[in-house]
Amino acid sequence: MGCFNLYIFNRQGTCVYYHEWFRPKSVKHGAGTLQDDQKQMFGLFWTLSNFCATLDPKDQNKPQLGTPRKIGQGCKFRSFTTSSYKCNFLEMPSGIKVGVGGRGRWGGPLGEEGKG
Repeated sequence: MGCFNLYIFNRQGTCVYYHEWFRPKSVKHGAGTLQDDQKQMFGLFWTLSNFCATLDPKDQNKPQLGTPRKIGQGCKFRSFTTSSYKCNFLEMPSGIKVGVGGRGRWGGPLGEEGKG
């Protein structure tokens, strides 16, 4: 998997570190500004984490969809894959959240060499 970009968010959801190695499409053609892109990425991680915790079949005390969770509460969302890229997500016990965007297993924006 090739790595496109890395996001590190603090407990409040502010991006404290961002690094980009390769981005097939400029931020200006998508989110608009880098800050908007970072807010949207955190929102995506937050939404998917809450959605997964709400659908957790093992948790009898699961929160309603959209309510804030304590750090480490509920099942864990780790990654998602599209036809173009894969995003991995890690939430540490300290509340720091790390997101890594990269090429998925079957090629993606860099080409089709991984297909098969």
